[in-house]
This record gives sequence, structure tokens and C-alpha cells, in this order.
Amino acid sequence: MKKYILIIAVLFAFVSCEEENIVFDSENGQTLAKFSASSILVPTPTEGASINVDVFVSTKTDSERTISVEVDPSSTATSDQYTISGLTIPAGAFGSTVTITGNFDALPEEGRVNLVLNLVDVSGSNDIVIENSPLNLEFYRECPIAAGEWTINMTDSYGDGWQTDTATGGSGLTITLNDGTV
Repeated sequence: MKKYILIIAVLFAFVSCEEENIVFDSENGQTLAKFSASSILVPTPTEGASINVDVFVSTKTDSERTISVEVDPSSTATSDQYTISGLTIPAGAFGSTVTITGNFDALPEEGRVNLVLNLVDVSGSNDIVIENSPLNLEFYRECPIAAGEWTINMTDSYGDGWQTDTATGGSGLTITLNDGTV
């Protein structure tokens, strides 16, 4: 009889437990903020280059919110090499776009500069979690190719070149660009 009572008590314990459904409250819950990308390569032509990066949050409100963006100290880009637009999320929305523009004239002639951006704060959100994934942008000069006739002479480690119209390597590869495009 004791076994039956024990079995009934155990069954009752399993039946009486109810699984708690986890519900996320997108209006009053915890706010998570994150960039839509983690790394972007930004070729910058002479007229400059602008890119748009989406920033998403997990909650919406009935008023607009401003997201604070901070330049990480590990960035190698200087403030004259880029501009960052303000970032405001409209009322009732889960995200917005930040525009980052590269300045061709301020970029170095060779190599790349890094701009690392971090999300810092979302105004109007008391319980906020910033996803720890910064946005890493690499800016470099995109130099135009001048129109004209270009001859490319290639030499391999044997010294005979890759052009095969003669035994000594050939006359090179000639490319004609009429408008500066390949």
C-alpha cells in the first residue's frame, strides 16, 4: 500500500507542475541594441563614400529614441577621415540607420585606417543590454585608373615572364582603357 501511495504522490507531483512560458515584452521589456554588421570594408573614391548601417533594438516605444555611438580607442582613423550621422529611432520602430562617410582627402595614400564604433546608450530605455560586437570599418583610398594604353610586363621567379609570345618572356600584355574603367 505504501508503494501505491508513493507512486500516486510522484505522479501527482509531475502532473501538478506547469511549464512556464517565457514571453518577451517588446514594449516594456529589456532593450537589446546591436549593429546589423560587424565588419565593413569602405573603398573611398575622390568624391567620398557613404555607407548606411542598420542598428536594431528589441523594444519599441511611443516616442523617438536616440542611440549614442562612441569611437573605440583602438581606432586608427582620425576624426577628419570620417563623419558619423546622428542615430534616432522613430517612435514605434525597432531600428534605424546610421550613415558613415569617408573623406578621401584625409585618408592616407597607401594602406587602410580602422574605425571601430560601439553602441553606448539608448535614450528612454532603463533596462538596456548593448550587444558586445562593435562595428569595425576599414577605409582606404579607391584611386581611379586614368584612360590610356597600359602595358603590363610580368616576370616570374625564373626571369622569363608570363608572356609566352617569345622564348624570353614576350612583349607584355597591353590593355587600352578608353574611359578609365576596366
